Amino acid sequence: MVLFETVKDGEKALKWHNNGCYELIEGPASVTSFFTRLEKMKAFKAEPDEYLSVHYQDGRCANISGPAVEWFNPVKHSLIEVKEQMSINAHEAVVVYQENGGEVKRRIVSGPALFMPRPNEWLHKFKWHGAEEKANGRKRPGALQFLKLRVIPDQLYFDVEDVRTTDEAMLTLKLMVFFELQDIELMLDKTHDPIADFINALTADVISFAGQGNFEVFKSMTEKLNHLSAYPQLTTRAAKIGYRVNKVVYRGYKANSRLQEMHDQAIESRTSLLLQSETERQKQELEDLKLNKTIEREKLANEQEKLRIQHQLELKNTTHKNELHIQAEIREEELKFLKQKENISLEKLKNSNEQKLNLWNAMRDFGADLTQILVSENRNPDRLIAIQGTDSTQYHIHENE
Repeated sequence: MVLFETVKDGEKALKWHNNGCYELIEGPASVTSFFTRLEKMKAFKAEPDEYLSVHYQDGRCANISGPAVEWFNPVKHSLIEVKEQMSINAHEAVVVYQENGGEVKRRIVSGPALFMPRPNEWLHKFKWHGAEEKANGRKRPGALQFLKLRVIPDQLYFDVEDVRTTDEAMLTLKLMVFFELQDIELMLDKTHDPIADFINALTADVISFAGQGNFEVFKSMTEKLNHLSAYPQLTTRAAKIGYRVNKVVYRGYKANSRLQEMHDQAIESRTSLLLQSETERQKQELEDLKLNKTIEREKLANEQEKLRIQHQLELKNTTHKNELHIQAEIREEELKFLKQKENISLEKLKNSNEQKLNLWNAMRDFGADLTQILVSENRNPDRLIAIQGTDSTQYHIHENE
């Protein structure tokens, strides 16, 4: 009986004969299994961000970048693996080693890129000092392991412990270092752990700084720890291993429990005194404010009273001026009236005198004795002066007005 096996479209299979020979079958196909064995092949597919690591029976290796498909042939292949290509960002780089004829060479691959190693290449694995899980300020060897270097500014938190001043005060200084990798080749040639170099140089600078005086002197100088000039060994060592230290930030210090307790008590006492001083100052300022406001209110009241009196005086002055003006107008009207009255009287008198004059002139023209007429008109004189005598003496009479 002859059996048939089917190889579908898109599949491949190996048809093994009894003599050990085989033939490759690609679907779609129908294959007889008489004195044969059909072994279907497995396809290994790599996406664009993957690659195929192919190991051959003769010991060779090859890496095929995706997208790609490779059918596993047990006659040719010993192993096929699908691996992910390494994604390298713009601010990252990897160090690649290649062995060729017994000679190992190094190259640096910078991002952005998708990296697929060649069969005779391997990546440099960095093992640096890193932070402990529960203490970011403490570092231990080998805690930081990675393949990709960061080539952008970075920072390091570190606590320098057991720092002594000249009066034997034991301190722990908290620092933060901002640094930047500038030369990868120099770093690889000069150090295997730049963080360890930073820690050693930073510790040396801090111990030297704290040894300049006692605890009080140290506290008065802590502001200088924010300047790079206080870290000559750190900046020098960083430049020698391809780094640049941009800034160091002093984050404070921590003392032992007894010294810290004394320091806390001193701080509490100073703070209490400052609060009392501030309270008293505010109290005095409040009293001064009240006094100044009282003086200002009195001054304002006096000014208002002055303005009120001045206003009253101006009103009285205006009223008096108006009254004087009215009286002057009244007197002027009276004078005008009297003058008019006098003018009328004078006019009447003038007319009367003219009439009398005309009458007397007419009477004189007719020959009348004006003296007799005047005497007869004034029978009752105001006074009578009589001079009697026979001598011829001449008299002059002067009458006071």
